[in-house]
Amino acid sequence: MTSDDTRLTFVTTGVLLEKLIGMKNMNEYTHIILDEVHERNLETDLCLLLVRKLLRTNSRHVKVVLMSATLESREYSQYFRVRLPSQATPTPAPVLSVDGRVWPVMEFYLDDLRDFGEVEGLVADNPRVNLTQRLMCKALINHFNRLEMEDPSYGRGDFFRGTVLCFLPGMPDIRDMERTLKEDNFDEVQRLSILPLHSSVSQEEQYRVFLAPQDGTRKVILATNIAESSITVPDIKYVVDFCMVKQLLTDQETGFDRLVTTWASKAALKQRKGRAGRVSAGRCYRLIKREFFRKYCPNYSVPEMQRRSIEHPVLKTKKLDMGEPTQILSLALQPPSKVDVEKAVTNLKELGALTVTCGGVVNPADGDLTFVGSLLEALPISARLGRLILLGHVFDCLEETVVIAAALSQRSIFTGLFNNEMKAYRSKIGWMERTSSDCIAVLFAYKEWIRLQKVGYFSTSKRKEASWCSDNMLHLNGLKGVADTVRDLSTRLARFRIQVQRDLANTEMNKTDILILKVVLCGAFYPNYFRWGVGDEEVNRRLFCGHNHCTTVMLAGLPANGPKYAGDICTMFSDCVEPRADLRGKALHFDGSKVFVEFEQKKQRGRQAVLDSVLIALKKRQMREPLALYIAENIPETLKFRPPEETGEEVREDFSSDVAEIKPAEIPRSGELKVMVTDVVDAGHFWVRRCDRDTTRVLRDVMSSIANRTLLPLTGDYLKFQGTFCLAMFTSDGLYYRARIDSINMSHNCATVTFVDYGNTQTVSLASLTRLLPRECQLPAQALECYLTCVRPAPAHSTEGSAWADTANAYFDELVREKRLVAKVFSRVTDTLRVELYDRNRRDDVSINEIMVLEGYATKCEEPYLSKIAFAQIRAQEKAEQAASHMTAHLETEGEEHTPNPSPPSHPPPTKSSPGLPILCVGAPVAASTDLLAR
Repeated sequence: MTSDDTRLTFVTTGVLLEKLIGMKNMNEYTHIILDEVHERNLETDLCLLLVRKLLRTNSRHVKVVLMSATLESREYSQYFRVRLPSQATPTPAPVLSVDGRVWPVMEFYLDDLRDFGEVEGLVADNPRVNLTQRLMCKALINHFNRLEMEDPSYGRGDFFRGTVLCFLPGMPDIRDMERTLKEDNFDEVQRLSILPLHSSVSQEEQYRVFLAPQDGTRKVILATNIAESSITVPDIKYVVDFCMVKQLLTDQETGFDRLVTTWASKAALKQRKGRAGRVSAGRCYRLIKREFFRKYCPNYSVPEMQRRSIEHPVLKTKKLDMGEPTQILSLALQPPSKVDVEKAVTNLKELGALTVTCGGVVNPADGDLTFVGSLLEALPISARLGRLILLGHVFDCLEETVVIAAALSQRSIFTGLFNNEMKAYRSKIGWMERTSSDCIAVLFAYKEWIRLQKVGYFSTSKRKEASWCSDNMLHLNGLKGVADTVRDLSTRLARFRIQVQRDLANTEMNKTDILILKVVLCGAFYPNYFRWGVGDEEVNRRLFCGHNHCTTVMLAGLPANGPKYAGDICTMFSDCVEPRADLRGKALHFDGSKVFVEFEQKKQRGRQAVLDSVLIALKKRQMREPLALYIAENIPETLKFRPPEETGEEVREDFSSDVAEIKPAEIPRSGELKVMVTDVVDAGHFWVRRCDRDTTRVLRDVMSSIANRTLLPLTGDYLKFQGTFCLAMFTSDGLYYRARIDSINMSHNCATVTFVDYGNTQTVSLASLTRLLPRECQLPAQALECYLTCVRPAPAHSTEGSAWADTANAYFDELVREKRLVAKVFSRVTDTLRVELYDRNRRDDVSINEIMVLEGYATKCEEPYLSKIAFAQIRAQEKAEQAASHMTAHLETEGEEHTPNPSPPSHPPPTKSSPGLPILCVGAPVAASTDLLAR
């Protein structure tokens, strides 16, 4: 709280942003100090934008100070440049540098570490931690002992073994690194104390990194970027940096955030290096080469405004009411693209936050703020979470949705033990109470915590609440954070006369309440949900040899004397049952190299309910936990997980700009196309090419050029580039066609290629790849990716996840195979077409879309929102053109009847007598061999 006596106010960036938007000036303050501006999150960039705009308009006398330890001062100085009355050109803002005192830190790269081995598999466009990097880190930790032996104080009682801080991108990499350090008892021989540092581990485990190690023991901290600035450990002497980081990116298709591994910026790497120079001289080892560091590590990380959803910033600009969102956000230090702003506006219109028109005029980049938009802007959560609360208010489950929205807006309240993840997962399943919903699990856990608080269960002891959270694998601070957010949301909702009144602690939920809540969740996150399909009971029965797949998991790859290891198998799955459960409750059924582990179903919880034990067993496979038996005989451990670098899986490399390039296909926005289907992905997704005369003639010339010249093999560096265009041999006819390399598997001397004129994909040998001539690259790619419009799989002919069933795929393939068709374009979304297919050779004028519906393989559905928007825009454009000139439209129509089709040429349609074209037919799916199977 502030008063007349307040001289200095500390606030978060979000609070300052709300104050400035509400006041629309800064005259209430004499100085505004923004710290850590290099982090470049959405709120910081919005604050910088707004402060700069107000500073140049109605708040010229306010002093603004920007602070950061790793700041690109020139960029910020230019951004805040001002024009003085006596000067003709703007003057950059002054920069004041204060040098801190740090200990020297030596830098090492892979170029300096050749004596410790080679690191392979570093790919610019596919950053990931591989085995050779982990082995290099292990060798360095061993090398630190020899370094310290040269220290004059080595051997004294007070000699300190420096702590090692390893920067890894994520929790799976931390687990893999720990396993590598524990191989061959390396950690025991070296007397290492391996400590994880990640936001998902418990507070007790995080606190251990600050404790001094036992005498003669070296701490090895395996951390993510949480150790860059959030946490400072004083005794770090060595930093081993894998130079990667996981960043939140907004998926362009779904609109939801996802974690993506990227190369860390030079600024972040500098920050990490400084961890080793706090109290003494240190060393920093970067597991990349100097040239790689210079070329592929960006100077600074990409700001959130260019990689995250900007729906909330758009709402802020509408509340500010100083112009269109595109114009306001273009003033940012690094503004988002116009396409991203328009997409955010479209999403907000879909949510009902903005109207379709702005001031009565249709504007795809703007709209008037609605009541819903004003509410969503006032809530400190994402727009979709705000819609969740609104739907909860409509369906009388407001209190539940407020809790779920509060929990989803921050880190998970569920904790995890680094070496006992199964216990955490089992606890989470228990909170779900058979709903299979993380959101409902959060709600039930929060309700129980609130109930125990109200009845005074925690009042008897200060440690009782922390102990209860530890036993139930919950973050106490996370629960308190949810409670604070719930109170904040309730206060903000009350301003809009939406009252959160019901006491959740004393409210029981029945099946109907849970069903309604699930419906609300589906509505809030539409269209991002899926529906369970009905599995094939006959397939399950054969796969599990008659055992109940709801209570059984299958393990494959056992030796011939499998029953000999029954005890070890029981121990392997001991953490899949309750700790007090009797292990004899499981039954083992051996069948050759397979064993079926059947868990006891003590209580029926509904028809064909999958046991929690089965879910936990499958979680072991998902977490890549090794399932290995110690076999006395010399038998391979086929149950043991092998990383991709050991199995020789695909190797991806970055694309070179000097390789021959084929332009992408020219995709029309509307009209009718004469096409032939060249590849069927499924009944609703396929590839076509045009089949007019000119297209056929030009593509024939290309094929003739290929057939009548000497083909030069694709060798050397060209084979390292993902995205290289080349000629590839189609194995069915032995002929060569234009293709693009998608991935390369050097260990198997093969590559996966896509034939750019037909759309199908195939794995070919590297020896069959040859070079393209420039004249063979002039014709754009001919394959067009298409989807059937307004149809979806019928329930009777769909598999799990609402995918098209084999019967539907086969029927669609029969309808389109080797036929000249007409594709009526409904819309173009990104690089794909939404079409209605017609076979003009049929007597009736019924589309193939309608035939699929009439035959029961598909049902009609609403077209995706972006497709409808694209359709409306092209129709509006066509009407405008027609209104402008009826005569011109008439002449164009006449011209089309007498001129050849201007679309790019392509190959003649395949026939039974000429099977020389690469056509991949849809067939039955091939089963993949796995270690652990269950429904």
